[in-house]
Amino acid sequence: MHFTLLTGLLLGIAQAVVVPNHPGPFSVTMRVKALTDHSRTDPLNNSVKRQVLVSVFSPVPDSTKCSTEVIPYMPPATAASYGALAQSAGLPADIFSSFQLELCNLSNAQARRCRGGGKTTHRFPLVLFSPGLAESRLLYSVTAKSIAAQGYIVVTIDHPYDTEVIEFPDGSVVRSNGTDGMEQQLTEIRAADMSFILSRLRHLSSSDNPLFRTLPAKVDFTHVLAMGHSLGGAAAAQVLPLDKRFLGGIDMDGRLFNPVLTSGMRQPFLMLGRERHAEEDATWDSFWKVLRGPEGMVGVAGTTHASFTDLPALVQALGLPAEAQSRVEQVLGTAGGSRMQEIVAGVCAGFFRSVFEGEFWKLLEAIKEFSEVSVRNGSFGGV
Repeated sequence: MHFTLLTGLLLGIAQAVVVPNHPGPFSVTMRVKALTDHSRTDPLNNSVKRQVLVSVFSPVPDSTKCSTEVIPYMPPATAASYGALAQSAGLPADIFSSFQLELCNLSNAQARRCRGGGKTTHRFPLVLFSPGLAESRLLYSVTAKSIAAQGYIVVTIDHPYDTEVIEFPDGSVVRSNGTDGMEQQLTEIRAADMSFILSRLRHLSSSDNPLFRTLPAKVDFTHVLAMGHSLGGAAAAQVLPLDKRFLGGIDMDGRLFNPVLTSGMRQPFLMLGRERHAEEDATWDSFWKVLRGPEGMVGVAGTTHASFTDLPALVQALGLPAEAQSRVEQVLGTAGGSRMQEIVAGVCAGFFRSVFEGEFWKLLEAIKEFSEVSVRNGSFGGV
């Protein structure tokens, strides 16, 4: 799933553009980790073991003062891949290289103090996030940071050979090997990835791994959810009946696939998408009929499929003139980057609280905060 930007939108780009996220009670830090599933041969490349790459966005307890670090939004090969797409639409090839992400910079000593010196002072729920088909996890970094700022540890995932390009910390690059027409199989592969990641993170958290030594908070592994955009949303649905450690899930504007499309699940599930998604995708209403737990189907006015990525926030950060902005809206919707970050962070946090606390009116209260958001269907305590 690639999004074509519009020709002639940009007259010039600053050397560096820091992309803001929706703020919350917490600052956010981020770590990157490659994880190898030694028990599983990669189903898309049978010569290697399955390996995924994750970004871990962690809230920083509000009593902690940290300096700010600015990092590239994408590393070179990934930025070049998206830049080639931009160039084909008449935009500068280095446009994605210009974006930057601002994070909290903590020393290991600060991180240790945040975690309470080995005590369980700061624990946050865990959210695993799967991206759209062929898309990099990095295209959702602003979204992940916005959600993490509300008090959740968010892990975004790159799925090899499905994602267009992945740059691992050791410098190796894995590219897509062609997965057209394999959407159902890919959702099952991604579901297995998510289940593995959860198991691996639990193991690493108990083994004094460097990843967890440098995080400022501990993970509450009793409060875990799956979510994703497009094919990633379908994968989030797919993993729930397979792994009961996930207490619920969110599909952001994604078509659903079997086997979960016909089997359903009992955990709470939220379908959050463009306003007319169900009219344009029959799987949503079909899936609704087989859900057996609390569920909701929610639409956001003024959105397109691409609205649920970071693209609206990236475009807004460029400060386009009004005429160009109106043309962007034909592709990215009228909601705007900062507003979409606010809506996604607010509605998701409301759903998370509802699932963890069993009080689904909290989702309804979150939805009421946004005039653009409406409930198409719901069994959340009398929707």
